[in-house]
Amino acid sequence: MARVLHTSLVAPSPAGTALQESSLPLTSLDAIWLHAPPVERVFFYANATGNDVLSNLKDSLSRTLRDFYPLAGRLRLTPGTPNRHELHYKPGDGVNFTVAEYHHAGFDELATDDPTEVAKILPLVPALQAGGALLALQATMLSGGLTLGVTFHHGACDGVSSTHFLRTWAWAAPACAGANAPEPPVIDRTFIRDRDGLYDTFTAPRLSSDDEDDGGKPLGVISPDVHQLFATFTLSKEHLQRIKDAVAREAEHRGVPTPRSTSIVAAFGFISSSCTATSELNKAARARQRRRLVATVPTSSSPLTTGPGWIRPSRKSTSATASAPVSRRRSGRRSPQPAQTAYSPRAPRSRRPST
Repeated sequence: MARVLHTSLVAPSPAGTALQESSLPLTSLDAIWLHAPPVERVFFYANATGNDVLSNLKDSLSRTLRDFYPLAGRLRLTPGTPNRHELHYKPGDGVNFTVAEYHHAGFDELATDDPTEVAKILPLVPALQAGGALLALQATMLSGGLTLGVTFHHGACDGVSSTHFLRTWAWAAPACAGANAPEPPVIDRTFIRDRDGLYDTFTAPRLSSDDEDDGGKPLGVISPDVHQLFATFTLSKEHLQRIKDAVAREAEHRGVPTPRSTSIVAAFGFISSSCTATSELNKAARARQRRRLVATVPTSSSPLTTGPGWIRPSRKSTSATASAPVSRRRSGRRSPQPAQTAYSPRAPRSRRPST
C-alpha cells in the first residue's frame, strides 16, 4: 500500500467574482452514468519530484476548478425529490489532494508496456470520499518519478469531459504559459430537454449484464482482480493497413462500396472482433468443462474460465495501442518508453486500473 503523507482540500481559486452556492441538475444523459464505476486514470512522470512540483500542481488545480467548480461540490438528491440528482456546490467546498509515497515498486517497473500486476497499480488510484465527492487526486512519489492518480465520479464526468478538465489543468500550469487556452466548459442544462420517463429509467438500479457469469451484480459494483496483469499491445502502421485491406477485400466480396476506414476505426474494429472471438472461445470452453463434471452445474454458476474483460485503445497518428488485463500465460512485449516529465497532466501515458 502507498503511505499517505498528507491530504489537503483544494478549493476553486478566489480570483475574480466570488462563486455562489449553486446546484447543477443532472439530465437523463447524465443520470445514465450514476450507477457506473468511476473514471480512473494514472499518469506517470519521470524525475518529477520535489515540493515545487506539488505546489505547482495544487496552484494550477485551484485555478482550473474556478471554471470547473461543480467538480468541487457534491452529488446529492435534489431536495424534495425521490430520485432526481444534482451537483451541489457551496463556498468552502473543494477537492481532496493526497500526497503519498510508494516503495513497493519503482517508476521504471510501473511505467512500462510490459505486463504489470494490477495489485501494484491500484494503490496509486485515489478513492472518492464518501458523501458524494466528484473528484479525488493523488500524487505519489516513487523511486525515479511521480504518478498522478485521478478519479472522477462518472455521473459528473465522462471520458471526454474528464480529458477536457485535465487539458485545462495542464494549461493552467506555469510550464504552459503562453499556450492557447482550452475552451471553457459549458455549465448549463437549460438547452437539454428531458424526454418523459427516460430519467426514471436510467436512475433505476441496473445489472451489469444478463449473462450467467456475473450473477446479476449492479453495474457500479466492481472488484478489481488483483491477480490480473496490465499489458500494452501496439498496432503498427503496417498492422493497421492490413486491417484496412481486409475490410476492402470483404467489401469487394460483398459487392458494396468500401467503407471509410481510419486508423482509429481499424483499431476499434480489430479489438471488437478479438473480444467477440475471445468471448465465444470462453463460452465454448465453459460448456466443454461443464460436460466433464459428474454433477449438473446450474447455468447461474460462476464462470469456470476467465478471459480479458476490457480493452482500451489510444489514438495515434500512425499506430494504435490497446491496454488490457491478460492472463499470466499470455503477454505482449514492447520496449519500454520513458514517460514525460511535467508539472501537470500534460499528455503522459496512463493506465486505468478498473476493468
